[in-house]
Amino acid sequence: DEGAIQPLLSVLTENDELARRVAASSLALIGGPRALNALLQSYLDGDNRTRYPISVAIASFGGAGAQKALAKLVAAGLAPRAVAVDDVRRANPNLP
Repeated sequence: DEGAIQPLLSVLTENDELARRVAASSLALIGGPRALNALLQSYLDGDNRTRYPISVAIASFGGAGAQKALAKLVAAGLAPRAVAVDDVRRANPNLP
């Protein structure tokens, strides 16, 4: 349902990694140009912690347009990077 796109976009900025993954996957399942454009915009606006699940969702669209758009983002230096241990510690102060 395209009515779910906007609420799912807000979940992409949550601190909960599982929630971000589910939201990105849900957008991919909704499909269509509006969901793809929303994911692409969120990818551009996001930081590293949001880009990885969004990139997986974009890749799952499977169409040539989605693949080319993702490739352009990566080529422009916006590829998701591996999360550093310090990033994880900042996100979860309970870790040693």
